[in-house]
Amino acid sequence: MNIFEDIKNGILPDENMVLYLYENRILDKKNEDEIKKYITILNNSFQTATDEERILLNRVLIILEMLIDKKNFVKNFFYRAFQINFHKVNDEYKEFLKKFISLINEDILIDILNNRIIELIDLKKDELRSFFNWILHFIWHISKYHNNRKFTKFYPNLKILLYKLRDLNRIDEMMYVEFFTYHIMGNSFQKIDEWREFNENITKETIKGYKHIISQLPKVNPKEKKKKRIAFIKERIVFNSPYQVEFSLFKNLMENEEFKGNYELIVYTFNQFEKSEDNEKLIKNLENIGIIVRRVVDYFIQDGYYNNYLDKALTLRQNIIEDDIDIMIAGGVFPILNFLYMSRVAPIQIYYSHGNCAFDIPNIDKRISHFTQECKEFEWNIIDVPIAKEFLIGSEGEKIVAEIIKNDYKQRFGDDLVILGTIGRLVKIDSDEYIETLSQIMKTNPNIIYLACGAGNEESIKEKLKKYDVDENRFIFTGLVKPHVYGWVIDIWLETFPLRQGNSRNEFEAKSGAIVGYKNYYTKTAIEDIENFSKELNIPSPLANNLDEVVKITINLIKDKNLRKKTGQLYKKLRDFYSKFDYEKCKKVIE
Repeated sequence: MNIFEDIKNGILPDENMVLYLYENRILDKKNEDEIKKYITILNNSFQTATDEERILLNRVLIILEMLIDKKNFVKNFFYRAFQINFHKVNDEYKEFLKKFISLINEDILIDILNNRIIELIDLKKDELRSFFNWILHFIWHISKYHNNRKFTKFYPNLKILLYKLRDLNRIDEMMYVEFFTYHIMGNSFQKIDEWREFNENITKETIKGYKHIISQLPKVNPKEKKKKRIAFIKERIVFNSPYQVEFSLFKNLMENEEFKGNYELIVYTFNQFEKSEDNEKLIKNLENIGIIVRRVVDYFIQDGYYNNYLDKALTLRQNIIEDDIDIMIAGGVFPILNFLYMSRVAPIQIYYSHGNCAFDIPNIDKRISHFTQECKEFEWNIIDVPIAKEFLIGSEGEKIVAEIIKNDYKQRFGDDLVILGTIGRLVKIDSDEYIETLSQIMKTNPNIIYLACGAGNEESIKEKLKKYDVDENRFIFTGLVKPHVYGWVIDIWLETFPLRQGNSRNEFEAKSGAIVGYKNYYTKTAIEDIENFSKELNIPSPLANNLDEVVKITINLIKDKNLRKKTGQLYKKLRDFYSKFDYEKCKKVIE
């Protein structure tokens, strides 16, 4: 077999040959000088080739580089591959890439990509975007790379790239790279201090790039009108915890006659389809309760993953100003939202924290949340939002499915089985403290299993399971699940720390599920309420002062079914107690 001669004669090997040569490393040293000349010619051609031609050239180039045992052939291949427009390749080519990536050690690939980030400044705009599109929309969705915390190695180089883009006034590219940075880091952050660092070194640095643009924009000047207009800015409308909380808030507001007589509520979505597209059914649900939904930038979808972030932000801003908005409310740290805050689109601008209380840039006039915030350096307006019942309990059919799943686990592990677990992003259980505590519980209770329900970096957690000698047969990764099903499957919710779960925990609470909590993450008022309800039910408090108490309380619940039932009743009473909407609190914020 003389591969080089075949290439010279126009007989081009297919992708399977690339995989074969990579695995077998067949060398052709006798033609090394001539092969090098071909490599130089083809590399030069690659720079001016179409995307379709680049796919073919890259296949030939990697084979030629492998033939002479060039050390950097894998790196060179991916550098070239990820310059190709993501939308111009077919599924067959993507399948080949998946197979090739599966042959490469993940640390090697992460390092190759990380080293490339610094050099991206020299690429054309679409080529730079292509690099990140391939990571976010392809590599990220390969199971071992999904939510993999090893991507955090990119952070220092991403900072350098962001600063360079800002200083070169390449603002659209800077905004996209900031979104990418937020996405990979935000899925790995476990502590508020990490968000503080992100705010200081990413958000506050990138917003400096907006000053010149903002100085040329028209100022806001809402007119007097019968009803004030409140704009909620959403990065997308999908079924997640923020949607459930905000829908519940909107529903309570729209049922209040005083509010409806004095305010209009408009939801703007900028459809961050790089994560996932707006959900039509959920938009209809908002409209059905009287919310106006404005989708003024949907046409950017036509540009796919190459849409212009700066143009999108400017278009959204123009529409908000034309709609004569009096109050803007937004959450999250998306660059498009940051641009809106900085350019001021309303006389009153309110930040809504769904977890990141550290976000802080100019033009935030007030801060609100539906739960107590860790960042005490800011003044917070806390509004209790009773979650709409349709989000909490689920259907009878889901309860029946849960019973079938639970019985299956009992057949596998025994009738006396007690199921511990949580539902949410796996980063929330990727903690040494948490896994070590769970290990102590499992070692003394062979009749329990733990269900890790959610998606994320399983490999990192598996390393901790080995470190703390947790039986991996009794620690089960379920993948993504329906909270309304698994909320009935789990017997004891072992609350995570340092990060806590979102709405899935609320759903478990509403189903009268037993929860073991850690006092450090509760307000003084909440602790007092839980302890008072404990006394009423004549049971010990399910809140622990330290990790040893977490173990002790959990073991007591495992051993005592009646105690589990009463603890679940306690949390149900607590949820009902807090499920009262205080319109007066809301009014003080928006007046």
